[in-house]
Amino acid sequence: DFLLNDPNPTREMESAEMLREWFPLSFETYLDSSIPNPILHMGRRLVVWKSAENGWTAQDDMCPHKLAPLSDGSITDEGNLRCSY
Repeated sequence: DFLLNDPNPTREMESAEMLREWFPLSFETYLDSSIPNPILHMGRRLVVWKSAENGWTAQDDMCPHKLAPLSDGSITDEGNLRCSY
């Protein structure tokens, strides 16, 4: 992890650049396709679920409305992620 006031700005820039790359998050056999799966990747909380249209999908594990973990939610019959609220 880097500090916000890091004396080495190059390290901060390299970390930010790494977040734009593709990384494997998990073996598929470790994921449950019937629930939202919480994953911690490089200090960032993500939720991974299997959508009906796009297959495995990942996004930040935070509801934009209530700031609750989306991994506490559910997957609809249509394959959409639903917040627990």
